[in-house]
Amino acid sequence: MEKLTRELNELSILNAELDSLATFLTEKPALMNKKALQIFILDLRDYVAEVGRISEIVSSPTIEQHEPREINHLLTKQNELMKVIRRDFLRVNAGKKTDEKIFGLGEKQIEELTKQLDALHVLNQFLLQDNLSFQAMIESISLTSNIRVGKKQSFMQRLFKKKG
Repeated sequence: MEKLTRELNELSILNAELDSLATFLTEKPALMNKKALQIFILDLRDYVAEVGRISEIVSSPTIEQHEPREINHLLTKQNELMKVIRRDFLRVNAGKKTDEKIFGLGEKQIEELTKQLDALHVLNQFLLQDNLSFQAMIESISLTSNIRVGKKQSFMQRLFKKKG
């Protein structure tokens, strides 16, 4: 049960990062003006909302994430984690007493939750595929230079920077 709680907490953290990133991307007019990019971002937001329904079993932190290149990493980790959580829910559900509840959920609710995890796993795989096109489009419109997170160099640092 502790393992399942840790996994749900990790899923919640990853989802909070994706939520922050999706919100950040939504606020970029250069992205939202391109139909294909807009569709991906809105799909990502819908996915995050659905994962949030599952991870609401545990409290979710507030996290800021502003690096679009992290989408693949976050989705991949969520993909693996959802498989493990689904397996653990099924194992715990099979080993519990008839009227015992897990996280306040009965047997039917856990079965519904595992079906939702299956559906989210499929959505996750589609988003991972679409992310490849999304990243290529971002690179092609040179948006990543506007989304940098690092510290900006001063004029003098850029002027005297070694070239080579």
